[in-house]
Amino acid sequence: MLTNAADETEDELVFTMLITRHGARSPTDQVPSDASITSDSFKIYLGDLTHSGERQHYLEGTKFKKIYAEDEEIIDKNFNPNEFYVESTDFNRTLMSAYSQMLGYFPIGSLPELSKAHTTKANPPFKFNGDNKVTKRLRNKATESSFQPVPIHVSGLDDIMRAMDKDVCPYQSVLRKQYTETDEWEELNKKYQQLLFPELHEKYGIKEENLDFSASYTYIDNYYSAWFEQMDIEKELSPEAKTLVDEILRDGLYEGFYGLDLAVRLATTRFFDFLRQTLAYKINAVLEVKNTPEFYKEIKYMYLSSHDTSLTAIMSGLQQKQDEPPFFASNIIFELRRKKNSNANDKSDFTVTVKWNGKDVNLGGKDICENSACPFPIVNQFLESRLYDGNLDHTCKYGPSSTSKSSAWLFVLLAIAIFIALSNIGYFVMRSINNKKRNQGGKAGYNGFEDEENSLKNDINKSKSTISATSRYMDENSD
Repeated sequence: MLTNAADETEDELVFTMLITRHGARSPTDQVPSDASITSDSFKIYLGDLTHSGERQHYLEGTKFKKIYAEDEEIIDKNFNPNEFYVESTDFNRTLMSAYSQMLGYFPIGSLPELSKAHTTKANPPFKFNGDNKVTKRLRNKATESSFQPVPIHVSGLDDIMRAMDKDVCPYQSVLRKQYTETDEWEELNKKYQQLLFPELHEKYGIKEENLDFSASYTYIDNYYSAWFEQMDIEKELSPEAKTLVDEILRDGLYEGFYGLDLAVRLATTRFFDFLRQTLAYKINAVLEVKNTPEFYKEIKYMYLSSHDTSLTAIMSGLQQKQDEPPFFASNIIFELRRKKNSNANDKSDFTVTVKWNGKDVNLGGKDICENSACPFPIVNQFLESRLYDGNLDHTCKYGPSSTSKSSAWLFVLLAIAIFIALSNIGYFVMRSINNKKRNQGGKAGYNGFEDEENSLKNDINKSKSTISATSRYMDENSD
């Protein structure tokens, strides 16, 4: 059913969540030694942010400051930790991107000065050579050039934003292997086998005979990173092959990673849960619902520094795969707005707008919401429908239909329990038989029964010892 959302110009912005891909970086892997794309070399570690990437995020910070601090006036121009929250995955490139972006929001000179009374006390508890010179230069400033430090948290975002990686969700590797066996995969390979792959072989000395959609990634990544940093590429790709570079980067992410719906759900369930909870708590805070966590009462802006795989997972989960790859410093924005002059405690008065690199997108397509600003209850229902409905942790480890180690041990214990039960039945049957013999044969029969009874008891005790030792082993080794 189509729903008509309120005009954004009539709504009050109450919360924004920004998710970015890191800026330009060096390649994440080196090409084999027998291949060469550029004679230049990066002077930083593999996968680290370049100065170009720092500039991208600094400029992005200045842009968003203009939008959210000056135009929308949702955040203060000066840093307020109660309303502005930043978190990053645990990678140099995402952390440095976040720091660079914070300089755009809160540039040099934005930190308020101290009073004279503060400057006399705001000193470390020791002296050092030249300290008088430094304090004289600072005067009433807290830091050199009034630089504003901003805390960047690293506390579990990797589990939320990187559930497509094998170190977070190992089963994703199995799903990507499954996708390589589909007709869609074959079509993607054909798309690049006639022009792009042959040029990579010819111009860069690549020895891999079976260069395909997956094996080409390292070479494409090295080429694109060198091209972006304006390095000297002796044998440039033809214009026709260049146009395919962006396409293979796009297809590798949206299809190679997320060609199967299960891969999308496993990659996005934790984030969509986090997003739903964050929006719901913020709405409760605005409506002054009791027992709302304190954090959400003042928070207005949340920035998450992440990766291209994170952004494409989210867009795939929202059923909004894009025609282009998520270039360096790409972003997704979720804006939560409330109808102005609304007095009702109604969550349907809140709308959510999704933006991809500044462009509004219709969540789930126009079949879900006719306009880009969609009522929160519908957004919440849609996100819930996109969650994985099984045991996420178990599936990430073993797959959706496999049996865990703990379950296997339960079968062992069940088998042993059945054996003990049958032994006990056998014991009572034998006892009954021997009782009859005793009554018929006198003392000799009675002695024979005692021998068999003791033998059965020994067997049962051995079985009990076995199940006890098995239980201890399972407790020590269960996942």
